[in-house]
Amino acid sequence: MQAFGLPEDTASVRAVAARIDVIIFTNTVATASVVDAMERAVSTGELSELRVDQAATRVLRLLDRSGCG
Repeated sequence: MQAFGLPEDTASVRAVAARIDVIIFTNTVATASVVDAMERAVSTGELSELRVDQAATRVLRLLDRSGCG
């Protein structure tokens, strides 16, 4: 399965770089490749660790405010 014509791992990295904080996809077989792609993007500088931290902070803050965290 592809997301907007891109493999899930590529689409996920691009989405986070574009300030999308949550990646949701139904093809759980792709989970490992998405995680690997995110780690690779951070290690190569394509995606900053700060960007990932910002996304995680916003999601955790939202979960806390909603009582789910």
